[in-house]
Amino acid sequence: LNPTPCRAMAADLQKHSAADAGSLFGMDIGGTLVKLVFLEPKGRPEWCDGRITNTITASEKYGYTGIRDSCLSFEDEELGGKFHFMYFESSRIEGAIEWIMERDLHKNIKRICTAGGGAHKYASLFREKLGIELVPIDELAVVVNGISWMAERVKQEVYCLDVEQSQRHYLEPASLFPFLLVNVGSGVSIV
Repeated sequence: LNPTPCRAMAADLQKHSAADAGSLFGMDIGGTLVKLVFLEPKGRPEWCDGRITNTITASEKYGYTGIRDSCLSFEDEELGGKFHFMYFESSRIEGAIEWIMERDLHKNIKRICTAGGGAHKYASLFREKLGIELVPIDELAVVVNGISWMAERVKQEVYCLDVEQSQRHYLEPASLFPFLLVNVGSGVSIV
């Protein structure tokens, strides 16, 4: 998998200059759930009409199974925005696409970096219905980079669990490596 398109999108995101709202999203289409993260920029880019942000922040429920978990939202000063996390059942992906089309939310989205088997499985559906290219990315690399990123930016987010004493020991960025990562979803990966 070629990480270059996503790196370029990330560079554009930091400048908030890309005319592609897809640079504000990350998606994982798994066997059970579709997980979506959206960065709500503090200052609205001139190419942005606010429709996506307004739709996402107006509710915590979308359609039949869509949920925005507001407890997970957080601000990132360096990137200049607030992260929102949403998910819905993978079996409802066609309904989600219809929902997006009805609200014309796909208008400024060209590409979305996408992990999981659904990046390939649903690529033609997204392209044909929404005109959006799903850019496949390595899921485990994203998880490792995400954990490292969270440990650097969000205090008391990454920890080890002492089972005997039922205590969390929060990690500082310097103490993060080496670590064992077990990623449990529809499948299990150990890195």
